[in-house]
Amino acid sequence: MDQRLEQRIRVLLDREDIRDALTRYTRGMDRHDLALIASAYHPDARDRHGRFDGDRHSVGEKASYHHAQSYQAHSHQIGNITFAFESDDVCHTETYFHIVLSRKGDRTPNDLLGGRYLDRFERREGVWRIADREVVLDWRGEHLPVSDAGDHDINRTYPQGAWDRSDLSYVRMAAASPA
Repeated sequence: MDQRLEQRIRVLLDREDIRDALTRYTRGMDRHDLALIASAYHPDARDRHGRFDGDRHSVGEKASYHHAQSYQAHSHQIGNITFAFESDDVCHTETYFHIVLSRKGDRTPNDLLGGRYLDRFERREGVWRIADREVVLDWRGEHLPVSDAGDHDINRTYPQGAWDRSDLSYVRMAAASPA
């Protein structure tokens, strides 16, 4: 295989490893899985979310606490990702996100957030993880949830998500993973 093709394949694999770390972060946030959140970061990483400035463990602890205090459900979604490789082992990314947070209480508005994760990823010992993160908030808003009267009965037949390892996603993935 020629060098140019090998390099292109390496970049594709690196991008997928970085995307996997971003997905672990958002899945960890929605499942309140602190170990999964931390796994997206290097041990000495820094994360800045507005006034929050902390390490890989405190970002998960702080978010999980805040989410549990204020919200009954939430969903962190990632979208477009721009990759800028500084070297073979450093990549800067810009990842767009949308977050919907359902406030506790009847007929309270849902919070909507849109912004970007600006990350410096580093490959250390062959593993890509976040070394530095700055969160940029581009917009925010709210909308009223569907009332019980306007909800469709079919919606009540779906499995309910859980904020721990009892969530159906863990059960199904564990069944698919080799022992």
